[in-house]
Amino acid sequence: SSDLVDLTVFRAGLGFIRFQATPDAKDLGAWQDFLYYFRFMEGGRSGTIVTRKKLGKEQWLAFRPGLLPVVDMEGEGKGAFKFGELVTSLERRYVINMKPSVYIKGQAIPYAGLFLKDHPKDARQRMLTLNRMKNFFKSNQGDDPAPMDISGSCEDYLQYTESSWFVFSLDGAGFIAFDPPETNFWKETLRDHLLQDQYYLLFMLVQQQRLFLMDLSEEVTGYDEDRNEEDQETLFEHMRNRLMDFTSKGLFQQVMQREHHHRIYRQWRRKLQIDDLYKEVSDEIKEIHERVLLRVQKRQEAQAKLLQDIVFMIAPASLALGLTQTIGSFLSMPVPISGHVWSLAMRIGGGTLLTGLGLGIILMRLSPKIQRIIQRLKR
Repeated sequence: SSDLVDLTVFRAGLGFIRFQATPDAKDLGAWQDFLYYFRFMEGGRSGTIVTRKKLGKEQWLAFRPGLLPVVDMEGEGKGAFKFGELVTSLERRYVINMKPSVYIKGQAIPYAGLFLKDHPKDARQRMLTLNRMKNFFKSNQGDDPAPMDISGSCEDYLQYTESSWFVFSLDGAGFIAFDPPETNFWKETLRDHLLQDQYYLLFMLVQQQRLFLMDLSEEVTGYDEDRNEEDQETLFEHMRNRLMDFTSKGLFQQVMQREHHHRIYRQWRRKLQIDDLYKEVSDEIKEIHERVLLRVQKRQEAQAKLLQDIVFMIAPASLALGLTQTIGSFLSMPVPISGHVWSLAMRIGGGTLLTGLGLGIILMRLSPKIQRIIQRLKR
């Protein structure tokens, strides 16, 4: 039976649709099979869901939710459909500008809680159950695991009490309690409040960190150096701004100031390698930044060289004009008479200035070559 469907959206642009479902079975094997199959939304392993509406005592009417297309599943009745159909329909109705999934296509992330009564007290049997939860095996899988997977020191398990553990996996999350006490804390506070609200929130926070960094890493991988410089700089600014915004609003080392919550949060971050992913993406963006700066520097150097070439082409003309004006002024110099002294000085000064400018530009351009020649003579 399904008890809840909700949508959680983070500022980073990632969202999670949660389906809270409870198998109508008491057998542990049925729960394990349910966890294995229910996470697949497409393909042969995807299960068929049947929806029914309760009309009265022991009276049910099969129906198909209104948000789904009216298509029967091979005559199974109008209440039968694939799990993936429901997810897709919810996405289309409630999610705007939806991007392709950054997780495994057609697969959900399980988050399960098992409270087991009368389970064998043998330590190996309990570790086998934990290992099946970690890998989300079916009931007939996982009978011969590697010794490290059923070791009490395995980092994938975090002991909560003497007979209960949190389970950490790349595939999902779990909590198992063997023969829990019959108290309100275990039957209500932990099961209905802590696991479904607070610990679930921690799980979602770390998952959104992981999936955001995976999405940004994929965007960095698609960075195309063959684009024009303006497009490259625009894309780089977009990726850098996304990372900076995520760093300030989505990447937290501490979330809840409570011992159990903090331990579980840290364990999730370690398991999903959040710090490693962040460093990897940050280094990739820094490398792109260095490439952009190098490209800008080369462009500026090319522009400066072009300007120098243009000025160097003008220098000989300036030198010739200056020399001509100066020599002509001296050759045509009359006996100084009061009114012509200032005009003559201006002509000579202007010619000298043009000559000096031309010689200065030429010497500046030839300076590296002259220095190399002097160094060779010194040797």
